[in-house]
Amino acid sequence: MFEYQFFDDHLRDRYLARAASLGVACEVSADQIAGSVVAVSEEIAEAAAEELDALYDTLMQEQAVLAGQNQDWVAKRLAGFQVTLSDGLTHTVRLDADNANRLLANFTPAEAQQLVEAIARSLENPLDGPLCNRFKA
Repeated sequence: MFEYQFFDDHLRDRYLARAASLGVACEVSADQIAGSVVAVSEEIAEAAAEELDALYDTLMQEQAVLAGQNQDWVAKRLAGFQVTLSDGLTHTVRLDADNANRLLANFTPAEAQQLVEAIARSLENPLDGPLCNRFKA
């Protein structure tokens, strides 16, 4: 599952409406830090995933403007990515806001998720020796 955090219900509802119009099912849950979290299956059509990622990026820009106007939001800034390890346990990789913003300025949320998952897999299965001799695509 990909998870998208929303502090503002109106922005979340815009995301949910577009997902529904694309036939993408979402699960919504409350979050103590973010107002709500929208979970989307990774098993959706690529075109729908790209459109929802682009919409989320736009909504995050709007959310950033709203956050700048709301001191309570700024005090709670936090970002994280869910990773399921080989033992089946799911953990959150937490990033400080500055690093998360830099990461998401250059990658879509799906690409950032893939990067975090690749790092987690590498930590679970470390390879010794020169990287050029050990890399397998």
